[in-house]
Amino acid sequence: MHRSLPVGTAILLVLFYYNSAALAQDSKQDPKAVVESVVERAASTDVGKLWSLSDELVAMGKGKAERDAIRIALKSSDSRATLVLSRALLQIEKETFTDDVAASLIKVLKSNSEESESAAAMLGSNLLALEKNDQDKLTSELDKLLTTGGLQPKTRIATAQTLHKLGNGEQKSLALKELKTFFKSDDPELKSEGALALAVCGDVEDVRSYLKKMQDEPTDRGKLAKSLLDRDDDARTFRARLERASVATDDAPTPKPLGKNEILQPGDPRVLTEILSKIEELHVQGDQWTREDLVAAAARGMLNELDPHSTYFTAQEYQKMIQQLRQIYAGIGAQVRVIGREFTIVRPFFSAPAYNAGIRAGDHVVSIINEENGKEGEWATDGQPEDEVIKRLKGTPGTSLKLKVFRRGWTESKVFPIQRELIKIPLLESEMLPNGIAYFELLEFGSEVPVQLAKELDRMQQSGELKGVILDLRGNPGGFLESAQDLCSIFLPKNKLVCYTEGRKGARREFKTRRGPMIPESVPVAILINSYSASASEITAGCLQDYGRATIIGEHSFGKGSVQQLFPLKSMPDEFDPETDDTNGNGVHDEGEHFTDLNKNGKCDLGPKIKITIERYFLPLGRNVNTEYDHEKRKVSRGGIAPDLTVDWPILDLGREAEVQRLMSDTLARVVDGKVVDADDKITKYIREQFPKNPELFKSIAISDAKDTAKYPGFDDLMKSLKTWLDPNEVRKVIRLKIRDRVAEDRGKMFPGTGLQGDIEEDPQLRQAIAKLYDQTNVKFDSVPEYADLLKREKDLGINLGPKLESELKAAAASRPAEK
Repeated sequence: MHRSLPVGTAILLVLFYYNSAALAQDSKQDPKAVVESVVERAASTDVGKLWSLSDELVAMGKGKAERDAIRIALKSSDSRATLVLSRALLQIEKETFTDDVAASLIKVLKSNSEESESAAAMLGSNLLALEKNDQDKLTSELDKLLTTGGLQPKTRIATAQTLHKLGNGEQKSLALKELKTFFKSDDPELKSEGALALAVCGDVEDVRSYLKKMQDEPTDRGKLAKSLLDRDDDARTFRARLERASVATDDAPTPKPLGKNEILQPGDPRVLTEILSKIEELHVQGDQWTREDLVAAAARGMLNELDPHSTYFTAQEYQKMIQQLRQIYAGIGAQVRVIGREFTIVRPFFSAPAYNAGIRAGDHVVSIINEENGKEGEWATDGQPEDEVIKRLKGTPGTSLKLKVFRRGWTESKVFPIQRELIKIPLLESEMLPNGIAYFELLEFGSEVPVQLAKELDRMQQSGELKGVILDLRGNPGGFLESAQDLCSIFLPKNKLVCYTEGRKGARREFKTRRGPMIPESVPVAILINSYSASASEITAGCLQDYGRATIIGEHSFGKGSVQQLFPLKSMPDEFDPETDDTNGNGVHDEGEHFTDLNKNGKCDLGPKIKITIERYFLPLGRNVNTEYDHEKRKVSRGGIAPDLTVDWPILDLGREAEVQRLMSDTLARVVDGKVVDADDKITKYIREQFPKNPELFKSIAISDAKDTAKYPGFDDLMKSLKTWLDPNEVRKVIRLKIRDRVAEDRGKMFPGTGLQGDIEEDPQLRQAIAKLYDQTNVKFDSVPEYADLLKREKDLGINLGPKLESELKAAAASRPAEK
């Protein structure tokens, strides 16, 4: 499946998407000839397809000859060529002052042509860098164009958005007023464009109800509306946390000057001052670090030493975080977590950038390579705080990065180029399994997941097919506590305790179910967890386990049950008070708004912030969810949820895993000269050739092949051509995994689970859950026709994935060595 772009050309350019599959040019080509060719073709190219021409110019090189050739052509180009040339220069000369590009784009904007909308949006690009005087001239031009009128409607909207981004307080107000005029329009198209533009500018409140209607549209515009609402919800949550932050923190005592011959105690903060002085005086790189950098590093070190979730934000980092809450995020599309010291991909989302690049669940990200200002810098993830790594994965839609990845079975790391995209993945997947078992996979605890789950369960109940429920929380990193609270409400009576929190001061906050159950107690529930299940998923599983409402199956969960909160520092306060200074209500300081210039530098500064773990979560019976460590990083107590039935995931030996990965890697898409292309290997070629001939057969194989290689056309010939020592059953699994991906692409819906996880053919944990629910509804697993052939075939192959008797599972669990 190919991911479509969020909205029309104007939004496309505001977000500054670009096609990473740039056409490579011969490095020996004459830059002038290449530019002339591109300019000539631009005249006959649709506006929406011009950007591939810009990529050709970027690909020919970034030297002076190339830049001069583009600039010379820009002086006499028509509107379409101006867009192409301007975009290329902005890509090549990142963060270099580009006033000549701005002047050229203004000419296109004033022409009020088909290209004017794109020009207005490009003027608001993050890559357009202007000196203060040039920016003032630009915003004055935009102000004048809006005030005098005459521009076409969509061009006016794009112009207003750019003015809001670059202008002063008065100009921002003018831009919002203009956009509100479009939102009041009787034309549905212009009304929708106005609503989206207002939301992009941060004014969500006035258009919230309209966006909620739009978000259900099966269109790119609907996806953008949903993304904007999600972004605003995140910002609201963030501001609410700030408002709850305690401002009663005691002032830190000012360290006294060190007296002559005075000996300090080990805990005296003046020790840090001496260390700081020695670094500045003697360290070989001491002159490359500011004192602010070093103090921030010390603060992070102290907080990270306490726990991996506490950290320090400098004023600049905090400001950037606030600004990002107003922007549209782009990322790689994967659930991630630090496991031990390794930054681990828990799950790449199907058809998202990480998945399409070849990243898979369980991969360890060794380092991140971001391209900034034309230079690539490699940043190692080992031992880094999770927030810090995630921050580097996020960025502007369309920007690129590379991940150096190590995978079990590999002998060395590999580098994967990835282009960031807006990520909107369904957080709930479902399938109805034989005999009325509803299987739900919850990827995260988003705000809408409980509502979606309730709707699906209600539909299944109304049809009379619901006999049992499986909630798959494996790999689920958590999310909103309120979502866990509402999800538990689906299965428990009203006013039942879901969890409570306690901090050092003993204050207790309780979270209870808010409505009566919609699923009767006669419908059994099983929950699947593993070592990646964390936070809200652990609260849900633990709560339903405490009340005996669900059987927990799988592996011991992660053990993340703590609450973090942001605090300001009274020693370095903000100079902007949102309560009194924020005249336009957007939560940040804008030019023209009042602030208190405490440090007399003529600009509004925000103070640093610290994020501290202040509470722990406890389950109804008093269990602590959080894994606790002492100050020497020794585990004091194991948190998380212990399953009722422990079912291990089968792990291949390293040699076999390496051979499987060799076959799997051969079938992945690869990046060649900036283009994502299919590898020309035997398995991919086999699927590409056979699928069109046997679509129904391949669809049935994706559901179940009963481990029968005879169902695959030409399997023996393919097996011989692969020259692998793996047995046919293991090769069959590799082929089937790729077939499931191909079928999912064809049906436009991913299968629940990741890889073999979620596949009844290969997933012993899922099988055990199904068998448990069958047992509670007086059905035998081996009596179900859909599974009978599978079990018979496995017996013939000497395979026993289960289901196993509970006594066997408990005996196996008892034989394991105790965890130290």
